[in-house]
Amino acid sequence: MAGGKGTLDGELSLHGASKDVSVPVEILHTEAGMALRSTDPWVVKISDHDMGAQLDALITLCAHESIADEVKVTVDVQLGEAPTWPAAE
Repeated sequence: MAGGKGTLDGELSLHGASKDVSVPVEILHTEAGMALRSTDPWVVKISDHDMGAQLDALITLCAHESIADEVKVTVDVQLGEAPTWPAAE
């Protein structure tokens, strides 16, 4: 089994708006599959994706002004017969 760390670069598209993202990841792979996960969460801002009106509507509907414009996102992907992550020490 081989592994390493790197960066997953791409484009996140939500609600018709796109933004470039760069996510730090760690990867494990064998001939049978691969596992990839983000090492830190990254922030997705609702306002970056032209969804300010939807956010305002949600704040009004919930009557709760503490709803944030951003959310922290993590990724954990398994392809094929993915290897399992070693137990944390």
